[in-house]
Amino acid sequence: MKAPESGTFSLPGKLVPWLLIAAGALVYANSLDAPFVFDDLGAIVENKDIQHLWPLWLDPQTSERPSLNGRPLVRFSLALNYAFGGLEVRGYHAVNIALHILCALLLFGLVRRTLLTTNRKPEWARSATSLAFCCALLWMVHPLHNQCINYIIQRSEVLAGLFYLASFYCAQRGFSSPHTRRWHSLAILACALGMASKETMLTAPLLILTYERIFHPASWRQLWHRHGGFYLGLAATWSISALLLASSPHGDSIGFTGGIDAWTYALNQCLVVADYLQKALWPHPLILDYGFPRMLRLGVVWPQAMLLAMLLALVALGLRYKPEVGFLGLWFFVILAPTSSFVPLINEVGAERRIYLSLAALVVLLVVALDWLTRRWTLHLSPNRSAVWRALVVVPLAGALSLGTVERNRDHCDALSLWQTVVDAVPHNPRAHTYLGLALIEAGQFDRALAHYRQALQLKSDYAEAHNNLAIALGLQGRSEEAIHHYTRALQLNPNLLQAYNNLGNALMARGQLDQAIAYFTRALQLKSTYADAHNNMGIALGLQGRSEEAVAHFRQALLLRPAFAAAKKNLSIARRAKSPAP
Repeated sequence: MKAPESGTFSLPGKLVPWLLIAAGALVYANSLDAPFVFDDLGAIVENKDIQHLWPLWLDPQTSERPSLNGRPLVRFSLALNYAFGGLEVRGYHAVNIALHILCALLLFGLVRRTLLTTNRKPEWARSATSLAFCCALLWMVHPLHNQCINYIIQRSEVLAGLFYLASFYCAQRGFSSPHTRRWHSLAILACALGMASKETMLTAPLLILTYERIFHPASWRQLWHRHGGFYLGLAATWSISALLLASSPHGDSIGFTGGIDAWTYALNQCLVVADYLQKALWPHPLILDYGFPRMLRLGVVWPQAMLLAMLLALVALGLRYKPEVGFLGLWFFVILAPTSSFVPLINEVGAERRIYLSLAALVVLLVVALDWLTRRWTLHLSPNRSAVWRALVVVPLAGALSLGTVERNRDHCDALSLWQTVVDAVPHNPRAHTYLGLALIEAGQFDRALAHYRQALQLKSDYAEAHNNLAIALGLQGRSEEAIHHYTRALQLNPNLLQAYNNLGNALMARGQLDQAIAYFTRALQLKSTYADAHNNMGIALGLQGRSEEAVAHFRQALLLRPAFAAAKKNLSIARRAKSPAP
């Protein structure tokens, strides 16, 4: 490897990790108390699967959360959090932040070693450490990553990103090291771990192959002769993903069973990917939930479609004439492809977390372009002064991005503020109105909550969760007849909506219709035997019928499932007294 030329400023390599660790910790320091949000509640707070460490992969038929069970390494990491701190949210945030910082360190190492081995651009090699640090820093503090860090269940994206970068880093070390076999074995291991983290990893083997072809030039035959066994090992890790996907952990939320065809989804992605690109340059407004795919026509999205077509053409030309630059474009689109091309993801048309690794390519391209420009503008300056000019560009940019991240952290600390930003940015998203309604209910603003629930149903009349939540709000206002109507409608639309069975049972119990209430609590427990709230409510209904012994059994079960369940403790005490003979 080439050393920096004498007299040229170079950031001390040993200082870089500490600077990145400090920057990452400072930028996310105000996010540690952000509460569990959105899918965190079902995947972490209410998920019994994370309350034990072993087995690593559960029987898909008995798993409470199949989508998380299909990513066993993510489930295991959450189980470790639970084992050490229960549901103390700070521990979960700390792990996400640490994983993100590790990703930045790996990105620094990968970019630095790539620049050092790029013989066509010796000026890059001379500034490799400084340029790589700028890339890693800007990428790490970018506000677009906020969702991956603060929305805890999206640890899956960060964990997959960590192993994606680790496999690339180890592969790159193997390409230029006398210990090739050792490094490539580590790359295969990292790839296998990534396959157990998220399906994003599926693209890694092919992208690593392309990386070697471009940055360590050789014919395809020579590559096979050099490292054929290595690539067979990487390809073998696909079997892990195939095994995990065989049980359909994501159900019908992925594929063509939800009424969205490949063409319609691709049109939606034209808008979404263009939005990602805009936010990479100007990260506002940030959106927690993009909502569902919409029925679109080409005439609506043609500007975005033309932009993406032009960018894909530039990537193709870059691979032909400037392969190092073309590879960055390939990295961006290939990593996005599984979620942002033609295969519909029914529940969520877009998500900022999906650009987590893809953003690295845009940041590297920006830093290299800035470096080229500053070199052109400062030809008359010494290398040290030229480096100072580059720093004057990068440091304010990193500062602005960091401030944006800190500000976004504040949104995540307040559910009402967070969902209001989503409704403001995506007013056509019925789920955003529904969750804003929930936040308003918690804030005691019932009239505003009702308005947002009704808006959600205007946007999507068959949205079962909105019917269920509207019924909750109506019930709190004493409008039980209307509430029962909406609970019933929710169950007609989604017969597996647990909360609606439990809530409808409560509404009927309040009206004295105990037999009907018990029937709904029974159905909820048939769907989920570990549903503590339903056990507690069943106990209340049985107690009101004078069936104290059965009531005690349900209260005990509720406490077994949730030891800190205060209401169940109180109800158990009352049921025991009712069961005991009078003195």
